[in-house]
Amino acid sequence: MANFLNLLLLSQTQDLRFEGQVLVLKELLIRAHYKDARFEGPSIRMDARRHSPGDGGSCQSAAFSIGRIVFQAAIALAFITSWKDFHRLVEKALRERQRADLLNLGEARRIALIHPAPYPLMFNQFNRKRLLGVAILLLTLMAGCGKKPNTTGAAGKSAPVPVNVGKAIKKEMPFDLRAIGNVEAISTVDIKAQVGGELVAVNFAEGQEVKKGDLLFSIQPKLYATQMAQAEANLARDRAQAANARREATRSVELGSKGAVSKEQLEQSHAQAEALESTVKADEAMLEIARVQLGYTSIRSPIDGRTGALQVQAGNLIKASADTAMVTVNQIAPIYVSFALPEQFLTELRNGMAAREIKVTALNPRDNTPLAEGRLTFINNSVDMATGTIVLKATFSNEDHALWPGAYVDAVLHLSMESDAIVVPTSAISIGQAGQQIYVIKADGTAELRNVTVTRAVGQESIIKTGVQADETIVVNGQSRLVPGAKVEIKPV
Repeated sequence: MANFLNLLLLSQTQDLRFEGQVLVLKELLIRAHYKDARFEGPSIRMDARRHSPGDGGSCQSAAFSIGRIVFQAAIALAFITSWKDFHRLVEKALRERQRADLLNLGEARRIALIHPAPYPLMFNQFNRKRLLGVAILLLTLMAGCGKKPNTTGAAGKSAPVPVNVGKAIKKEMPFDLRAIGNVEAISTVDIKAQVGGELVAVNFAEGQEVKKGDLLFSIQPKLYATQMAQAEANLARDRAQAANARREATRSVELGSKGAVSKEQLEQSHAQAEALESTVKADEAMLEIARVQLGYTSIRSPIDGRTGALQVQAGNLIKASADTAMVTVNQIAPIYVSFALPEQFLTELRNGMAAREIKVTALNPRDNTPLAEGRLTFINNSVDMATGTIVLKATFSNEDHALWPGAYVDAVLHLSMESDAIVVPTSAISIGQAGQQIYVIKADGTAELRNVTVTRAVGQESIIKTGVQADETIVVNGQSRLVPGAKVEIKPV
């Protein structure tokens, strides 16, 4: 039994080091038990070959691992128990000689020959009983691991594996293209004042829906009303003078025919009449300018839409054509969704748009719920050379305002329909060493592993190009427990 315990200690010990006071036992003590001991300076290094537990299975490997830990703990306990006797031996040696002489290798041999007990002290009678118990425990564990549980039935066959199954079906599937889209207002208008003055009224609330022509702001109109009145008075005066000049010119013509006026006087009267006519036209233009400026004091919405944040408040002095808009109005019904698709689909997109109306669905990117249905209305006139994509726009009526300018959505373009496609649930497809694969249930109730080629996925379904035929039964849940040829037990979903 002592030899057996020594063998176990040798098989489990790797790179064991003794330091400090144990150095006095250097050469003779270690070589008595380890063949390949090496002495490195002030320490001792013992390299013992580890014995592999063999190919006895995972349970036996676990038993050897557990046994190694338990046995090493027992060795440590035994070593601590014998430390008092070993310490007394060292104290006795220290009393006989000085410490410097004690560390000499020759002295170590002498002391080891006189007192050959330190290592065997670890295996005194008391500790031998402990280690014997540990060895018996290890042998019991290894013997128990050697028995394999009976996993087969009475007939010697493997038990069926429970699985959920589905059918590969043939049906029409949509050919959809999906991209990230950005919602854009069809019209965006920055409202700015065209005349300066005091802002006397704001006639809307922030975020309010407005119609085209609704009054938004009112600027103090008195100055511009006075200027218009002045222009009207000037026009009336010049019109009277022009009328008088026309009459004078007419009389001059009559007198000229009788020789009562000279030709020079006749030409002067005609020139004066024409000049006053021109003055009247200038006055009319000035009156129109004054009328327009007066109209600019009332700022109205140019489109139907929703107002944004208000940038000015009543009472402020407004500057004409300021850099900052007073408010922005966005048209949100109808509305655009802009997105980009790879240029490889450009031909199909152009042909499809020419032949029919291409539908586009806007989805919530968080949960894929549909937000709105629209149609493709714009294909950009060039491909982006940097990204290899082409920009598209779809128009949505957006009567319920589900789409908001600036928001991101998932745009799904329904390009065409693919008929007679073989479709399986996406959960039936797993990844193996050879790629994508599916377990097919054969007529005898066994599972057959097939490699498949998946064209694309549509929602929770995938289109299979090769590997599975229509109406075949496939495993949709429980593939991880299957091996090719295994019997299956079909469980309800």
